[in-house]
Amino acid sequence: MENNQVFGSSDSTAELLDSDVSSSESCPACKSRHVDAREVGKGTGAFLGTVAGVVSGVCGALLSGAADDDGASTAVGSGLHWLGVASSAVLGGISGGVAGCSVGSSLGAAVDGRILSNRCCRDCGHRFFMPAF
Repeated sequence: MENNQVFGSSDSTAELLDSDVSSSESCPACKSRHVDAREVGKGTGAFLGTVAGVVSGVCGALLSGAADDDGASTAVGSGLHWLGVASSAVLGGISGGVAGCSVGSSLGAAVDGRILSNRCCRDCGHRFFMPAF
């Protein structure tokens, strides 16, 4: 077997790996197989989920830190208290951002697969809907 016949047939490997989607999908306008998946909803959902998660995590940590302050702490204890609040705000923001990104990306992928024009032809630029299975 020759080195360029990776799949055991005479098809060009570069042509098989050229498209982001399966080879059975083709453009309805020009019948080209150079079709890319558009993930507009997934990217937008991930961004909005990340922002919402960071804001929620930071606000939750700051509000819980302010509620724990009883006003009877000394000057050293007060400084350490706010150091703890700041570190929990950072960790809350990171964990909230990760969770928000995951949820937003999943919701955006669902919108991509069911509502938006989720494919784009590289040859003619036509955007079309193909249901995700």
